[in-house]
Amino acid sequence: ALQYALENQCHFIICPCCYVKRYLAPFVPFWHSFCDEEEVDALGRLVELDDRPEESRRSMVVINSMRKQAFGGKQVAVSLEEFDSRISKRNIALVGDSTSLTQIL
Repeated sequence: ALQYALENQCHFIICPCCYVKRYLAPFVPFWHSFCDEEEVDALGRLVELDDRPEESRRSMVVINSMRKQAFGGKQVAVSLEEFDSRISKRNIALVGDSTSLTQIL
């Protein structure tokens, strides 16, 4: 979906909610390259702490900031946006606008 959005200069939003998901080999999420295995596991567990919302939120910001780095050097502007936590406790989204940079160039 991300590749399609980039190739077609689409606006997009990614609402990640699975932080402790097990991935099928050979796929490894980009953000894992910034951490060792213990850190990946710890951050994933911290995100899931429903009884400690501030620690959960900070961990989501850290993980999604690393996810955002996957777009570095591409013709797309990506920001982290936070929506009402009453809708979802995993409420941080990556919002991309692939036309904003290409219109300037």
